[in-house]
Amino acid sequence: MTRCLPLCCVILACGSPAPPPAPEPPAFDEEAVEGSVRAAFAAFTEAVAAGELEAAGAFYALNPQFAWYEDGELRYPNAQAARAALQGLAQMGPVSVTYGEPDVVALAPDWASLSATFATRVGEGERAFAFEGVQTMLLFLDGERWVALRGHTSTKRPPPAGEGEWGGGE
Repeated sequence: MTRCLPLCCVILACGSPAPPPAPEPPAFDEEAVEGSVRAAFAAFTEAVAAGELEAAGAFYALNPQFAWYEDGELRYPNAQAARAALQGLAQMGPVSVTYGEPDVVALAPDWASLSATFATRVGEGERAFAFEGVQTMLLFLDGERWVALRGHTSTKRPPPAGEGEWGGGE
């Protein structure tokens, strides 16, 4: 028995083949993915602009992995909460949102990242409020349509008094 142990160790150490190389990821048309995502985002922004917030809410994936963060905190742990928030804005009065040109990166044939600046105004008169910033989303192709699985919205804040502009970016 003790003579078999060294032989087994030699066989295991020398006789195991190297693992096969990882397969190359499939090639895909990045421009087509990016164009498709831009079209889906345009439909979302048009629905928001038209006040069709239920249609806009369909852009949020009904998926257990959905999460949306605002200013560094988990705000909507599921798509239902994000969709309800859209409806809640509408109850405060007219909603106007304008978006900058989206920055889209195709990650795979069915995954993409999108970032866009935005400016939002809610309500009218003295009760109106506004905010602006940038949002970033991780989207995936759910059947035939792109939906947001994860997202983060950051709003602009003024620099601390006496600090001037915050540096770093352009």
